[in-house]
Amino acid sequence: MIIMGLGKNNNHRLTTPSHVVFTQLVTQHGQDAVISERHTTPLVTGKFLSYQSPTGFILHGGKTDEWMAMNTMSSTPASVIFTLLLEGELAFGYDNQAFHLSSQSSQTQNGIGLVVNLKQESTFHRRINEHNHIEKLNIILEPKWFKQRVNSIGASQLNHFLSQHLAHQSFQLTDEIIEAAQRLISTSPPKAFLPLQQFDLQAQMLIQQLFEIMIPQLNKQSSHTSNLPVAHNFQDEMKSILHYINAHLNEELCLDKIAKNCALSVSSLQTKFKQQLGLTVLSYVRQKRLEFAKQQLKLTDCTVTQAAYDAQYHHPANFTIAFKKMFGLTPNQWVDKIRKDPLDKQL
Repeated sequence: MIIMGLGKNNNHRLTTPSHVVFTQLVTQHGQDAVISERHTTPLVTGKFLSYQSPTGFILHGGKTDEWMAMNTMSSTPASVIFTLLLEGELAFGYDNQAFHLSSQSSQTQNGIGLVVNLKQESTFHRRINEHNHIEKLNIILEPKWFKQRVNSIGASQLNHFLSQHLAHQSFQLTDEIIEAAQRLISTSPPKAFLPLQQFDLQAQMLIQQLFEIMIPQLNKQSSHTSNLPVAHNFQDEMKSILHYINAHLNEELCLDKIAKNCALSVSSLQTKFKQQLGLTVLSYVRQKRLEFAKQQLKLTDCTVTQAAYDAQYHHPANFTIAFKKMFGLTPNQWVDKIRKDPLDKQL
């Protein structure tokens, strides 16, 4: 089993990664494929599973083949995420915390699992490796899932873990869990009512099995936290607003557009932001775009000019001024710092 944070091992660092920010899942010639706006060749092909349960959990996974060496980034909402790796290698992370999982280790002959707690919207980054075959299942538990069940699954033991942003724990997969995960990965969610209920129930049983492994370990293994501030206790409406903004950072955003999509007046939107976050809407948008640009420059071979345009700065000089004001370094100084210390670029 290999689990590591930033800068622990440079052997897994992707050299000269291609610049990819946004990807999408499409069907080409009867096969699922992940593509980007900058490449005509699929990045990943195979059979994908995607299912959202009305009870508050989401399944993502499948059996896939990766065809290009590439770094990707996206935004991930607050949630608890189980990653079950049955075959292949995964290099991924959230914000400044990164992991490398391998099913080939002598310690993980039965596969490897990782659970991560995200208390706030986070930047998800993942490295795609050429000729890497992956079989995995992600189970994403939304906050409402815990609100409904936390008392019945051991709140006293989970409380500490769930209170920390980026808390994480690894575990080995049992044969029973592997078989259950493989059944879900190999099955398309049925459309008929009764088969769909059975599919949902199988997923719920797998989640229960994961907690049966996870909870006893919580008192044995200390949770890990990041240096990020503890997330605010946002109202559900505020979470929805932040999710919309974070999902559209690569687009033109103005107060009228954000307010309209969130069914609010501009004045109500501004008031909620000031009360909950202590800053204006546009200040938040600017901050998130700059944080995203910083990650781009760190994790890809994106140029400063391209990062500026992706952050919606039409003049790179203005981007440089804003970047330095927020991070204390110009974009070029930041890139130079990364190049001088390659371990900082580790995924």
